[in-house]
Amino acid sequence: MPHYIVNTDLGKKPKTIPELIDIALSGESGPVPIFDRHADQMFLSMAGEFGSQEIDSSASILIATVVTGMYSCAAVIMIARDLEVSNVASVAHINCGTIKEEDLMKMLAKVNETATSELTLEDVYVLYGVTKEWGPGYESEVEKIVEFGVPVEQVVWLDQLYFELLGIDSNGYVGAPGDID
Repeated sequence: MPHYIVNTDLGKKPKTIPELIDIALSGESGPVPIFDRHADQMFLSMAGEFGSQEIDSSASILIATVVTGMYSCAAVIMIARDLEVSNVASVAHINCGTIKEEDLMKMLAKVNETATSELTLEDVYVLYGVTKEWGPGYESEVEKIVEFGVPVEQVVWLDQLYFELLGIDSNGYVGAPGDID
């Protein structure tokens, strides 16, 4: 399963979920992913909250949906593999990192709201991020995402994020808010 290994650097170049998957599959580590900190941000601060983010790189105002307060929780972000089919990402603040099939289906329903054709779990990328060191409990949660139907090569997990927040902006970049080069 693709594991994006965070090194001690803070990123300066934004990354998308597919880019993080490519880095993870290469076996390389990378900096904490970021998006532009100047984005207007909507926060999901309570466990169990769900939100969405329209992906539109031509928008005049940069907006981001961000999970905050990830002490033992996980941030999960789902986006269509083909943004021409659906340009809405779904974002969830998952309590204790314990993901349920109904969580994924609720996220998929949000992605499908603007879809030109019905998407399934096979048609999405999923990012699962936590601040804690990776352990068997979190690993089993990521494995559940695959068991529920998302292909293993379309799931990426990040651990040991030293910010207790993770989100996606309207350009489709994921990470924590930061300064972009």
